[in-house]
Amino acid sequence: MNMKLLATISLLLLLASPAWAQIIGPLVCPEGQEPIRVQEAPSDATIGDNFAWVCGVRWSPAVSSMLQPLGWYFTVSPPAGDGPMFNVGPWPNTVLGHAQCNDTLGSALQSHPFACHLTGPNPPANCRNLGNGFAYPANYPYPPTVPIVSNQGCVLLPRNKATDLPQGLYALVYTPNGSYAAKKGDGRYEAAEKRAKSDPRWAVGYYANSKNDPPLWGVCPDAPFFEVGGDDACN
Repeated sequence: MNMKLLATISLLLLLASPAWAQIIGPLVCPEGQEPIRVQEAPSDATIGDNFAWVCGVRWSPAVSSMLQPLGWYFTVSPPAGDGPMFNVGPWPNTVLGHAQCNDTLGSALQSHPFACHLTGPNPPANCRNLGNGFAYPANYPYPPTVPIVSNQGCVLLPRNKATDLPQGLYALVYTPNGSYAAKKGDGRYEAAEKRAKSDPRWAVGYYANSKNDPPLWGVCPDAPFFEVGGDDACN
């Protein structure tokens, strides 16, 4: 084997190893998360060459993003009887993609006023929790007795052409025939929403918008739809 090629491969394997991560990625991550090397770092990244480290959950520490395409996902565990759990994503395996996925997951967990996206927590009331996020049906208990999504954070998984969602707006649908993310405009969400009004076995995601915000702020125009592969203003 060409010695230059061998040296390059050895360097790539070293960079991908957990030991190297501890040396050049000295992050203190929350319990259950680990330092993960992602692409497209900002200029002040931990290391150079457009890479940086973020805290996240990886499907298997033994698999490097250099060996196969990966993406960020969050997992939905439908209500009992509504089919198996499924992953929603991907968001790009980048610093920005990681942040966008986690921000979207935050709104799947809990809803907040639209003003939060415009002002941040100034004042704090603009980012107060209003109830369950878009992953939950309107009549679901708050706080949820059985979580539909986890607050553990997004997970780095191998991309799957069979189940990956093209970038766009989606809403969650729960049925006894199986649950899924319905793309805005394809009619499936509207049909499921209509069915849910007469059949309690069907349900759709709901986002609790505050009706008492100042008119300047309004309400989230796309809710309960959310953007996969990006981060629209309603997340």
